[in-house]
Amino acid sequence: MNKSIAGNKNIRTYKMRIKDKKFKSKVIDYIYKYRHFENMYIILLNQDYKQNIGDFRLLTNYEIMRALFRGTTPKKLKEKLTYIRNKYKNHQIMNDLINLSKELKIHNIVEIIKRVKSQYKGFFTRVKNGDYKAKPPKSKKLSKLTNYTIPLDSYKGFSLKRKNQIGINLNNKMIRTYINHKELEKVVGNLKNIKAVHLNFSNSELYLLFIYEKEEKEIKEKPYKSAGIDIGINNLLSIYVDDKDAPSLIIDGKKFKTYNANFNRFIAKLNREIMTTKDKNRKRYLEKYRTYIYEKRNRYFYDQFHKISKRVLEYLEKHDVTEIILSDNLNNIKNNGKCKLNKAIKQNFIQIPFGKLIRYIEYKAKEYGIEVKYVDESYTSKVSSLTEDIKIMQKLLQYNLDLTNALNGKRVKRGLFKDKVVNKIVNADLNGARNICILGSKKAQQKYKAGGENRWLNFKLCNPIKVESDFELCRIIKSA
Repeated sequence: MNKSIAGNKNIRTYKMRIKDKKFKSKVIDYIYKYRHFENMYIILLNQDYKQNIGDFRLLTNYEIMRALFRGTTPKKLKEKLTYIRNKYKNHQIMNDLINLSKELKIHNIVEIIKRVKSQYKGFFTRVKNGDYKAKPPKSKKLSKLTNYTIPLDSYKGFSLKRKNQIGINLNNKMIRTYINHKELEKVVGNLKNIKAVHLNFSNSELYLLFIYEKEEKEIKEKPYKSAGIDIGINNLLSIYVDDKDAPSLIIDGKKFKTYNANFNRFIAKLNREIMTTKDKNRKRYLEKYRTYIYEKRNRYFYDQFHKISKRVLEYLEKHDVTEIILSDNLNNIKNNGKCKLNKAIKQNFIQIPFGKLIRYIEYKAKEYGIEVKYVDESYTSKVSSLTEDIKIMQKLLQYNLDLTNALNGKRVKRGLFKDKVVNKIVNADLNGARNICILGSKKAQQKYKAGGENRWLNFKLCNPIKVESDFELCRIIKSA
């Protein structure tokens, strides 16, 4: 049984695109300045690390650096500040940092210092754990800047006091633009729930990221029920719920595969034209257009995967599911882009942002009181779920045996799987989804018996509802 959850607060992010051209122009100028500041700061720290100078702790102490940039000398930092000022008096990068900091808001600089320090901590941890391929953070060319985020501090970094306006403080002076407060409140609730605002620059587009607290609803206690989800390319999601009544769902993924293929062809054509054109103005225009196309693609998948993740969870909540079981390969893609898939399949999995889809399902599941679990998906597509031999097969994997002759079924046609033992044909992706469910479920599963009480199982695996649009999925949820 799940414990009741009440009164918990969940940190969420709402992304808003800014279309005000004057505001964008001013802010993007500052974004380049902040990125330039971060580049120089990283170069300074890399010099200290590679030359083993020994000032890393002082240079990453935000209190010391803030006092250095402000030109103040607090009593508790006097000795350390004197040391840094004397040592770096004629240091070109340090002097450039001090001069540039005068054009920027010191509190935002502090947030950047904290972020860079966190990146170095991650690097040192990886080295300590034996990852000798780990590399320290490095500066990035401003001419190739495609994505950068400025964390605005909560102390006068932004203001929502004026009606239908937001003010952004990047240089101790508010830059304002229009936003509809009523529309914003529909998402975040009270504006007081907004705890921070970040500026995100992505492929020439500007976004405001509102970080806010969302109070979770009280979730009633439910008996344990699991659902296995197999994620693929042609069939985006194949959903099997472990009960008699909930119909199996397959959410079509061909439109995303087609979109991605068309996108790749168009980008290849665009790249060829950029490489061959001799007109500098034409080349500059095409490069700008390419960044626009990339951002348009990002927005498309962002919108589609948010909708799908929400609808899937609504469907599972309707059928009282308390745990979702997913492939561990997908979790690895989400975290580090690594998985056991072959190169051709892996390319599709990484180009289509499945990692984002998993992340959306993962954090939204908390709102519905649904847990997310990951299991090893080895042999889930090669073993019949009707005879439930998947656990035995995975145990045999430990002994490095050739299991080809031990398989109790095979794909007989695209999308169909034949069980050799009970002589039944089922949907291949749903077969994989049920195997994933068997591996992760806390509840004991029943084997299929011809003519037995659980003959509904074969029906569920043979008769999925194919969903091709958000509208169709909404209609299914409503009728459930």
